[in-house]
Amino acid sequence: MAVSPKVRQPFLWNLLFILTYLSISTIRIVDFRIFGRQTIYFMKYVFSLWVLFFTFSCAKSNFPKGTPNCIQDKIQEMEKLGDATCSVYRYTNQGTEVYLVYPGCCDQFEVLYDSGCNYICAPSGGFTGKGDGKCNNLELQNKTLIWKAK
Repeated sequence: MAVSPKVRQPFLWNLLFILTYLSISTIRIVDFRIFGRQTIYFMKYVFSLWVLFFTFSCAKSNFPKGTPNCIQDKIQEMEKLGDATCSVYRYTNQGTEVYLVYPGCCDQFEVLYDSGCNYICAPSGGFTGKGDGKCNNLELQNKTLIWKAK
């Protein structure tokens, strides 16, 4: 399974940070007798700059605040498929947040999940277009787009 570029970028920055920190630490050990306290102040300065850099360079999430990680994982799976008709919407159903996943092309169920990614039902889709028939008291309100394929 390939790692998403959004996950790979902070890893590479952290690896670069660790290597830089180790190289500065070895410089301090070798040159401490020559430069004295100046080396320690230099290390603190460089370390502070790296911390600021990493704080602001971490990958930002493209999902609205409060989107569960499991829904984000499902979206990343759909991104790999490359279907331009996939999308995910957040609704409110009887006071709880639910997520409707439109899988894209060709007679697939549009699946409704709760915030823990537990399957609730499929309100539409399939060969008949009427879903799986298990969505009885469904009251979807407050439609919000979470993600749409590009």
